[in-house]
Formats: sequence, structure tokens, C-alpha cells
Amino acid sequence: MKATLFFLLPMVVALGAGCGDLFGLAPPVQGAGGGPSGAGAGSPGGHGIGGEALCQQLSLVCPDASPTTLASQQFLPDGIAVDDTSVYWGTESGAQKLAKNLVDGTAPLTLAIGGSPLALDALNVYFSTNNPIGRVWRVAKDGSGLTTLAQGSFVPGSIAVDDTSVYWTTVSESWTGTGAVMKVDLAGGPPTTLVVDDGNPVGMAIDATSIYWTTANGVKRVAKDGSQLTLLAADSAPGGIALDDTFVYWGKGLSAAMSPGGIGKVPKAGGPEVDFDGPEPSGLYPVTQLAVDDTNIYWMQLFSTFLLGSGVTNGAAMLEPKTGGAMVVVGFTFDPSSDVSPRHSLAVDQTNVYWTNQDDGTVVTAPK
Repeated sequence: MKATLFFLLPMVVALGAGCGDLFGLAPPVQGAGGGPSGAGAGSPGGHGIGGEALCQQLSLVCPDASPTTLASQQFLPDGIAVDDTSVYWGTESGAQKLAKNLVDGTAPLTLAIGGSPLALDALNVYFSTNNPIGRVWRVAKDGSGLTTLAQGSFVPGSIAVDDTSVYWTTVSESWTGTGAVMKVDLAGGPPTTLVVDDGNPVGMAIDATSIYWTTANGVKRVAKDGSQLTLLAADSAPGGIALDDTFVYWGKGLSAAMSPGGIGKVPKAGGPEVDFDGPEPSGLYPVTQLAVDDTNIYWMQLFSTFLLGSGVTNGAAMLEPKTGGAMVVVGFTFDPSSDVSPRHSLAVDQTNVYWTNQDDGTVVTAPK
């Protein structure tokens, strides 16, 4: 790693599952085709006060235009996913869907009331709730066929799906007890506990053979049948996680010496952590949202209002080439109220980055 860029971050960072998943709201109700109030606005989202000054202060490459708002007035949007035609996200009011080209005021389709985070396959959306018991659900992308796949005394967190199973993490209600990695067949049935983890799993990702997750004591991997549990990297309170064909990337936590975190990179097959060739984002708390494509790493970065004063830009969607290079701001986020970190979820497709802003209830997109 040739250089490290340090950011001062707020004192509160939200992790993993949505608030409704942890504290419990009403069970999901199949959508009737209408979303909650607040449609796609079609207007650019603001840079936020102080965004240009922040670029200069931290020597960032910043965008020429503001993000485009796809939907506004969303109730605590969290958990976002994309397919070839649509954007999906969870809210405390329900799982939502909006075609990517509908930024002219069209209301999103409510697929089911309740549900975040989300995972997609070709035909369905998968999500979890906790009200008062944990449930994993499936609903078709047109809002039909709402089905409970698994339920039990667990608090669900991250979720993923492949051709045969749905996988999810669980956490303790206090965030201080034992969590697990679980799965259930796509047809439903008794859930299987693959790993019991005393570190409360946070982020999770899967590939063709294995499940990867971050937990309070590091980054771990297990085969999808529950065998070959491996600690890939020791870390204290890491955050989000993402995969490509060769590496695992994660938001690094604080070290024992309280040194700032950043983004870690380790081979999927195991081995020493790999340094980045260029600047590595780093701050006092882990990056909680990560995504990768063939060329870049994407993440949500939070800045303390200490840098520029209250009521200013306090975050950004960012990218950096995997081989190193300048860190680029894709688009700013804005919290008009306080130093408390807003919640963001992140997804990418071939051309754009998509994210949610809980502070102002918007879903936005910007070109890569």
C-alpha cells in the first residue's frame, strides 16, 4: 500500500440489517401494486453544502454532476439490489421495485410490506423480517406469490441466494451474543445452521462453492455444506464484504492499537493480506458497504461534520481501481441534521452505482 488517506468519521455507524429487522415491525403483506407516497423525482440529488470544498480539502476526484434521484420520501430505505431492468430496495414500509428508466415521478411497486436487506435471482426477491420471530421470505418480482421459506428464533441479517438455497446471517438482539450462518432450500423447509459464530456476523457474500462473512473477530469462509471453516483474516469489528473471482474485500475495523481501518484484500483461497497499489481509504470505523466489478472497488465513505461544520456533506459513494489509482467520488450524500451516521446501501451494474440515503429517504444513482 503506497499511501493511506485518512477520513474523520462520525461516532455512530450502523451495520448490517435494517432497523425493522432487528426491532420487529408488522409482518409483510403482499403488495397490491402501489408504493408508498414518494415517487421518482427525476431531479438530480444535491452535492450537499460543502461538497466541493471537501474535494479540495481531501484531494479527491469529484463528479461533474449530482446523482439522479430515482425515488424520494421513502421510509428508511435500506438494502438495495439491481437486475438488468429494475432497482429493488427495502424500507420500513415494504420491499420496493422501480424500473431503472423511471425517473419521471412514477411510484415504485410495493412487493411486500416489510423486508430488508434484499437478494435477487432471475424471478424472485428474497428478504427477511423479525416480528417477533425471524422469517425469510420469497416474493416474485411482480409482487405475487409471497412465501415464507424459513422461520425461527433468530434475528436475520445479511442475505444471499444461489440456484439451490437462500443463505443468511443471524445476530443476537443485543449484538453481544452469538450469531450464525444459516441456509434453507429454495422450496422451503427446516433451516440448517452451517456455522455458529460468537462474533455476530455482519456482511456476507457467496460464490459457487463457499460463503464468506465478516464477524467481530475477522473475515471467515465456509463451504456451502458447512465444512472447511476457515479464518481468512483476523480483524476487529470489520464491516461490509464483497468478492471477485480471486479476492475477498472487506471494510477493515480498528486494530488493537486503535489504528484506522480501511479496505482489506485477501485471496479467497487463503494466504496473507494483499496491499493495494494505490491510496487506501481509511477512517476510524469500518466501511459498511462494498461492491466490486471487473475493474473497480466501490464503497460508501462517511465524513464527520467536524471537517466542515454541521449541516454539510457528510458522505459519498466512492470508487477506486483495483490496481490502485485515484479515489473518485461517484456522488455525495447529505445529512442536514447531525453527526450521527446515516445508513446507506450500495449496488452496481455495468454502467451505474445505486445507493440509498436513510437521512433524506431517497434512492439515487450516478454513472460510474
